[in-house]
Amino acid sequence: MPLEEAKECRTRMHQDGTFELACQGTRPWNGLGFWRSEGKKLTLSFKTFGRGEERMKEPPVFQFVFEGHGNAIDLEQAPGGLRFRWERRLGG
Repeated sequence: MPLEEAKECRTRMHQDGTFELACQGTRPWNGLGFWRSEGKKLTLSFKTFGRGEERMKEPPVFQFVFEGHGNAIDLEQAPGGLRFRWERRLGG
């Protein structure tokens, strides 16, 4: 995820349209919310979001354009924006 000082983040997306985010670190990012996919667009709307025990009053909405399928998806925040890869890993 495009988060300041985020390390080893895990995003779990469930079939019911919900997701959970959990990162590692001293003040790790974490949250949960709802996801939506339309064509090649992915939207993550956080219901709760923050670092450690701190919560944001207005949780963010992240929008991405994605390419790929299966175990590796490349995400881009906007045309020409930050790009990163999600990889599906079993276990752990």
